[in-house]
Amino acid sequence: MRMLSLLTAFMLVSVAFIPVVSAQSEMKTAEDALKKVKIEIVTDTEDLKEGYSTVPLEDGTEQKYFVRQWKTEVDGKQVWKFNVFESSPEGVIARDAVFFRDSYYWWDSGGIHMHFGPIDMDGLSSLSSEVIGSFGGWLAYVTGLSGGVALILAGVIGVAMIITHWYYRNADGSMDVYISNTTLSLIPVYTLLPGSQPIVVRLGTHDVILVL
Repeated sequence: MRMLSLLTAFMLVSVAFIPVVSAQSEMKTAEDALKKVKIEIVTDTEDLKEGYSTVPLEDGTEQKYFVRQWKTEVDGKQVWKFNVFESSPEGVIARDAVFFRDSYYWWDSGGIHMHFGPIDMDGLSSLSSEVIGSFGGWLAYVTGLSGGVALILAGVIGVAMIITHWYYRNADGSMDVYISNTTLSLIPVYTLLPGSQPIVVRLGTHDVILVL
């Protein structure tokens, strides 16, 4: 998958520029090649949300994911835990989650907080097309970003998390990521502008400049 090769190339050239992480400029063209992620809501209650996220791939095919989210309490606050499973076109859901097995997120008035557990950090380290696809599909599902934008953002954040994990990780190997509402609103605009555009994402307790 071309997206994966771009991510790998980006990882190799970006190590020298931490904490300013830059994506390959070609990744911006992915927005033109990708249609919007298709979201189909199955269950939408106060404590449980389920649905399908269909991610168009650059080779013209599609990958369907089943997203399951449920509300629970962690460290005294209400959060959403979630799983992302691959699904066949016929709706047969895989037994094991592709990603998001020990992670959770929550929103506050400022933006979205994401906690990636050690198991998911290990899975993310592969930067496989399945993991990046499920990450992008989930981002589109919870943030409302279009498919191309969500996949670009997933790739940029995913690579940044891996190459900076040694510095920004928690003691148990997990990692926290925060994106403000302001940044989320600017990302779709930035992906349409020529040249590289900086965004600020908090990794751990540090604000890091990533470049789309």
